[in-house]
Amino acid sequence: MIQCQQGFATLLFCAAVLLAGCSGDASRQDSGPASTPLAAAGQDTQGPFAGIETFTVGEDTVASYRYAAVVPPWGRLYAFCVTPAAAPPYVIVLGSYDDTTRIAREMVAIGAGERIFHLDRHDDASATTLALFGQPPTYETTRALVVAAVAGRPVETATHVPLGVALAHAMIAIKAVPPGAQTGGPCAAARS
Repeated sequence: MIQCQQGFATLLFCAAVLLAGCSGDASRQDSGPASTPLAAAGQDTQGPFAGIETFTVGEDTVASYRYAAVVPPWGRLYAFCVTPAAAPPYVIVLGSYDDTTRIAREMVAIGAGERIFHLDRHDDASATTLALFGQPPTYETTRALVVAAVAGRPVETATHVPLGVALAHAMIAIKAVPPGAQTGGPCAAARS
């Protein structure tokens, strides 16, 4: 997992690693640990959300949420609020940014009615792109990728996106870390 910070050389390196990591078959990953249903619900700037489940990965607790719809410009489908045993909390989001989608359409990487989706890890100071998708993966596939990321294993997908789209998303994600990403929305519900 490479953390993308500002700087052109780092950005190019990050994009190369992202593309190199976009191989394999996510469907072969195990579905992960058992879970407990999560009844929490609410609404934040990304729209209404509902709890799906809580589960553990090692000593870390993960609470997952589903959003009702992708709300522009920083739309989310799923949020996985991670509370590590010995580190600050963070969130892994499956979402779709309008700017990344617009650039992908301009590059003819996707059609007019399609979107680019990302799996990003956000903490209060940075964003790390774990994977990019031409179509949103199922919840089960997303969960398996999150379990791998939280466990420190490589996040492998069968999706390939053009280098320009990966570069554009990395630049956009750097600026998209919302203030208080870990204290508002579904993550606040997960920690209360």
